[in-house]
Amino acid sequence: VMLALVLCSGVLAVLQEALALALFGSAGGFLAPVLTSTGGGSHVLLFSYYALLNAGILGISWFRAWRVLNLAGFLFTFVIGSAWGYQYYRPEHFATTEPFLLLFFLFYVAIAILFAYRQEPRLTGYVDGGLVFGVPLVAFGLQAALVRDYEYGLAWSALALGGFYLGTATLLWRRSATQMRLLTESFLALGVVFASLAIPLALDGRWTASAWSLEGAALVWIGVRQGRWPARAFGLLLQLGGGIAFLSAGYRAAPALPVLNGDYLGALAVALAGLFSAWYLQARREDLLAPERPVSLPLLIWGLLWWVWAGWSEVDRYLVGADAGHALLAFLAFSAFAAGLLGQWLDWRALAGAAATLLPLLVLGALRQLGDQRYPHPLDGWGGPVWPLALAVSYRLLWRLEGVWPPWVVRYWHPLGLWLLLLLVTRELGWWIGWALPGAPTWRYIAWGLVPGLALAFLWRMAPSMAWPLRKHLYEYAVLGLVPVALYLYLWTLSASALPGAADPLPYVPLLSPLDLAQGFALLALGQWCRWLTTAPDRPLWCPAPRVCWALLAAGGFVWLNTLVARTVHFWGGVGYSLEGLHHSVVFQAAVSILWTCAALALMLLAHWLRRRAPWLAGAGLLTVAVLKLFLVDLSGIGTLARIVSFLVVGGLMLVIGYYAPLPPKQSGEQLP
Repeated sequence: VMLALVLCSGVLAVLQEALALALFGSAGGFLAPVLTSTGGGSHVLLFSYYALLNAGILGISWFRAWRVLNLAGFLFTFVIGSAWGYQYYRPEHFATTEPFLLLFFLFYVAIAILFAYRQEPRLTGYVDGGLVFGVPLVAFGLQAALVRDYEYGLAWSALALGGFYLGTATLLWRRSATQMRLLTESFLALGVVFASLAIPLALDGRWTASAWSLEGAALVWIGVRQGRWPARAFGLLLQLGGGIAFLSAGYRAAPALPVLNGDYLGALAVALAGLFSAWYLQARREDLLAPERPVSLPLLIWGLLWWVWAGWSEVDRYLVGADAGHALLAFLAFSAFAAGLLGQWLDWRALAGAAATLLPLLVLGALRQLGDQRYPHPLDGWGGPVWPLALAVSYRLLWRLEGVWPPWVVRYWHPLGLWLLLLLVTRELGWWIGWALPGAPTWRYIAWGLVPGLALAFLWRMAPSMAWPLRKHLYEYAVLGLVPVALYLYLWTLSASALPGAADPLPYVPLLSPLDLAQGFALLALGQWCRWLTTAPDRPLWCPAPRVCWALLAAGGFVWLNTLVARTVHFWGGVGYSLEGLHHSVVFQAAVSILWTCAALALMLLAHWLRRRAPWLAGAGLLTVAVLKLFLVDLSGIGTLARIVSFLVVGGLMLVIGYYAPLPPKQSGEQLP
C-alpha cells in the first residue's frame, strides 16, 4: 500500500511540478517501516523496499532536478540503514547487506549525475556537493563497518571506489566534456583520493583521519571552484576532525616496514591535505571572501606541523640514540629543501619562507648534541654525511631564496650560519685534539679559543676578496656575526686564566706555553678586529663604542699578564694555582708588584710619546694601586728577600717614570676618560 501511495504521489508530483507532494510521499514511504516495526522483520525486505523507493527518486530525477528531494532520500536511506546496522548487523549478514549498500551508492551517484545534467543552461556545471562528496564519505564509513573482519577488506574497497570514480569521470568527459566539466573534475578528485587511500589502508592505517582529511581537501577545492563558502568551511572542519581522529587513535607499536605503514602514511595524508588546501586557497585568494583570505597561513602551518611530526615520530619509532638525531636532521634538511623549491616554483612565498626555519632548527640540534655523550663530536657516525649535507642545503636555500625571503631573515641568517659553522668546527677540532692527546684537557680547551680567534682575525680581511656570501654580505658577517664571536672570545680569554695551563707532555715555558700562546693570539685577534670596527660603516647601535672596546681589551691583556706570572710561580715555584695559594705566596706578590709598576711605566711612556693624557692618567692610577699594595700587602712580610727586592725595583721604576714620562700637556679637544 505504501509503495503504491509513494508511486502515485511521485507521478502526480512530476506532472504537477509539486516538490512538496514528492517530499511528503517519500518521507511517508521511508518512515512507514520504522513507525510500524516490531524489531523482528527481515532486513532484506526492508532494504528491498527502500531500493524501490530510491528507484522512484531516481526516476523523478530523470524529469526534475529537485535537490531537496534527493538529499531527503539520501538522508533517510543512510541514516536508517546506519541505525539498523548499529543495532542488528552481524558478520553473517554481510552477503545480504553488501549488495544493498552498493545499490544505494550507485543510486545516489546516478542521481547526482542527473541533477548536474538537468540544470538550466545558466546553471550548467552546477554540482550538488552534498551528494557528490557526502555519498562516498558515508558509504565508505558503512563499508568499513561491514568489512572490518576481512584482512585488507577496506583497502580493496578504497581501490575499487577509486577505480569506479576514475572510470566514471573518464566516461563523463568523453560524452559531455563541457557541460559536465565540474562534476567530472569532482569525480576525478574522488577517484584519486580513494585510490591513494588504498595504500595506507592496506598497511593498516588510520582510515578515518585519512579519508576525512583528503575529502576535506577535495571539498575546499570544489568550494573554491563553485564559489560556495559553506563547502570550503566544511572541508576545513573535516580536516580538523581528521587530525583529531588520528591523534585520538594514537601510534601503535612499530610495524615491520618503516615509512610504508598505515600510521605514517595516514599522518602524511593529513599533512598533504592541509598543504594542498593552503596552496589552493592562496592561489585563488581573489575568489574568497575577505575573512577567508588569512586562512591559508594557518593551514600551511597545520600541514607543516603534521609533516614534521609524522617524520619525527617515524624516526623515533625505528631508530635510537645518535642515529635517530642524525636521521631527524637529514629529514629536516630534505623537508626544507623541498619546501624552498616548491615555494619558488609555485610562487608561494609563505612556503618558501617556511624553509628559513631550517637553520634555527640546525642550531637547536647542535646545541642539543653539545652536552650529550651519545654525540662525542659532530662528524661521528652518520653525522659525517648529515651535517655537511644539512649545511650545504641551508646555504643553497639562502642562495636561491635571497630575493624571496624577507630582508630581515636574510640579514640574520648569515651570522647565525656563521655561529653554527664555528660551533661545529670547534667541537670537531677539540675532539680530535683530545683523541690525539688523551689525559691533557688543556689542549682540547685551546680549540675553543683557536677557531673563533682565527675567524675573528681573518674573516673580515678575506671577506672583501671572496665570492658569495662573504663579499656581498660583508656587514652581516664582519659586524653582526663577529661581535658575538668577539664577546665570546674575550670571555674565553678571561676564563682560560683560571686554568694552570699544563701542556703535558711538554714542560711549561712562560709565553711559549700552548695556552699562553692561545690567549695571546686571541687578544691580538681582538685588537685587530677592534681597529677595523672603529672605521667600519654602519656600526650597529648595540655594538660597544671603540673606546669601550679598547678599554676592555686593555683589561683583558692586563689579566693575561698577571696569569703569566701566576703560572710561572705555580710551575717554577711550586705554589698551588689557587687564589689562596697565590695570595700567601711571597714570590707571587713581589712579582705582581713589579709587573704592575712595569705596566704603569709602559703606559706613561706611551702617553708621553703620543702626548695623550688619558693613557698617562691610567698608568698613574695603576702605579698608585701598586704602591698601595706594597704598603698594605707586601710590607706585612718585611724581612723576606722577595719583598725587599719588590720595594727596591718599584722605587727605581718610579724614579724612571718621574724622569722620562712626566705628565704631557693637555691637547685641545682631548677628553679624559
